[in-house]
Amino acid sequence: MTRNNDSNRSDGWSNWFRCLDEDDEEVTDIVNSAVRITLIDNANQIEFVSSFTLQKWREMGSTISHCKKLQELSLEYIPGGMNEEVVASLFQAEGPYDFPLKMLSLEENRLGAGGIAALLPFLKSRGEVYNLDLSNSTLGDEGALLIAEALDTGRVRILSLSSNGVTVKGLSRILASQHARHLERVGLQGNCLGRAEIDAIAQFLRRDDTSLEFLCFGDTDMDVQYRFDADWV
Repeated sequence: MTRNNDSNRSDGWSNWFRCLDEDDEEVTDIVNSAVRITLIDNANQIEFVSSFTLQKWREMGSTISHCKKLQELSLEYIPGGMNEEVVASLFQAEGPYDFPLKMLSLEENRLGAGGIAALLPFLKSRGEVYNLDLSNSTLGDEGALLIAEALDTGRVRILSLSSNGVTVKGLSRILASQHARHLERVGLQGNCLGRAEIDAIAQFLRRDDTSLEFLCFGDTDMDVQYRFDADWV
């Protein structure tokens, strides 16, 4: 089957994103050369993206699904956020994905549990994703439970879930996931962590197999062994 190599920068969607190679140079052949794709940091450009139709998101998804080298996809602060339909259009292209994606950031897009549900098949298929940033995504515990499901089949080492309204219910499920022992850095700031949540974290840290090195639940990263010494662990 011949694929639609939609790599021409005049195709529409790519004019509003930075598509870069290993040397952070702009590329025109997105499919064969793009290593990192990120939204152009310009008010006029960003405003245009907010008017993208679902068809435009599908076109973008179709192109990136054929990328050979894509390692980083940063779609942060999309005006109006990314609802379930947008996520499904972008991340459910037909056929397998070719790229070796390592980092996915959808920060500040108000995905909600519905958006995560639409993203879940993609996350499960990309077992090599190392860094996952879903900060400020209005996930709640329902979304956190879905993230835990994705962790069961993936290799995420860096997980950012700040400001998502996650409580002990969602946090406990994440920490109980099959892959949780491999987490190295976790961002939980802005989730109003109380005693129940802290106790769940302390219980996780008592495990002999945890790899966690840094945990952020305030304004700064703290070394876990320093933060959780005699008081909680």
